[in-house]
Amino acid sequence: MATITNPQAGTTYNPAPGKDVELKDLKPGATVAVRGLNVGFDIRVADLGVYDYTLTGAPDAQQMVTKPTTTFASKVPLVQPGGRLGGVLGGEAIELSAGATNCTSQRQAQNQIHGSLLVPPNPTNPTPIGG
Repeated sequence: MATITNPQAGTTYNPAPGKDVELKDLKPGATVAVRGLNVGFDIRVADLGVYDYTLTGAPDAQQMVTKPTTTFASKVPLVQPGGRLGGVLGGEAIELSAGATNCTSQRQAQNQIHGSLLVPPNPTNPTPIGG
């Protein structure tokens, strides 16, 4: 079970597992708190960033984490003009595709992708981020 809290409105939702929750009247500066049995994190409405993603350390024989542990401080999607909004949270994902045109209303035949793209092999000597 997870709880979703909108601190601005003072409302807390506790949906059944697998059910969606629709939050209404969120202001751009709002932060939504999501808390579950094993993880907790905040979502900032202004940038859809995920902040303070924390493993709770709840007692469980299969868990290695025994106390609250923050696994990352923030992950914020990068949105640029003419691009697509997409997020890859795993470090193993590779995406290859033609970029969108600057004006997405120009859906014409020449803007469509025809054929396929080859997927490159896994890197043999990757450079760590920030390294």
